[in-house]
Amino acid sequence: YEVALARAFSLLLGSSTYAFTLMVSAFILGIGLGSILLTKWVKQELDLVSWLAGTQAGISLSSMLMLFLIGELPAKIVDAIAGHRDSWSELQAIEFGYLFMTMIVPTALMGLMFPLTTAICTPKVEKIGASSGFVYFVNTLGAILGSLCGGFLFLPPFGIQQSIEMAAILNFGAAAIVILSHQKFGVGLKRGLAAVFIVTGFMLNAAIPMWDLDTFTSGPYLYAALRKGAQE
Repeated sequence: YEVALARAFSLLLGSSTYAFTLMVSAFILGIGLGSILLTKWVKQELDLVSWLAGTQAGISLSSMLMLFLIGELPAKIVDAIAGHRDSWSELQAIEFGYLFMTMIVPTALMGLMFPLTTAICTPKVEKIGASSGFVYFVNTLGAILGSLCGGFLFLPPFGIQQSIEMAAILNFGAAAIVILSHQKFGVGLKRGLAAVFIVTGFMLNAAIPMWDLDTFTSGPYLYAALRKGAQE
């Protein structure tokens, strides 16, 4: 997600160090808030495996919603630059706010994944060190593989929007795999829920409108300057 989002937001905000910093900061802040705010509901007496599947499905659903919001950002960015061109700090704060609000739900759920998975892999408190280390290793490995696949396998042939859509479908697939491996559910229920996740993913994917590529690839952050010149 982060690789594709970085590419999308660079088209909207430019490729400056400031723009990249805003994007990364908003993304990581969402993950951090998800970890600290949502973790209080993670308790061993709960059905954590079902929570894990639900979190994966939530990431997918919110990521598809995020695509709708990103499609509305070019006009917002143009208005922000045109309205706050005399105050660099205000403009940066507004742009950060747009990015943060666009990504907060999926990134917060991503932040829940690590403590939730650690709780599932830790049957006893004395095992917390080993289990958290293993989960962190798998999490880091997944982040590396995801970055490589995003940059080299998905973005070049499919583009930004379709790459995010495929990542969302993969999250639904992960939710289906978690449900199928759940020991507390019967075979019929597991297969039914897994099928619902997969079908929902493809149906939502088909319902998402394509972005206006002309607007995105033209560099919306340049429109404000053109508007200013026309007004003057």
